[in-house]
Amino acid sequence: MSTTNCSRPNDTNWTGAEIKSCCRLASLLDVPLVQAAQNVVPVAVTAGDKIVVLR
Repeated sequence: MSTTNCSRPNDTNWTGAEIKSCCRLASLLDVPLVQAAQNVVPVAVTAGDKIVVLR
C-alpha cells in the first residue's frame, strides 16, 4: 500500500516517538496512517495531569 496520498491523522500534542510508532504500525499492518493512529495513545492523554504539573 502506498501512503504518499493518504491523509494525516491529528497528531496534535504527539511526541516524535508517537509519530514514529504510528508510521511503523501503519507499515507493519499495511493500513493507512489514520487507521494506525487509532492504536496510538499520546502521553499527553495518558499522563496529562503530570504534564500540566511540569509546565
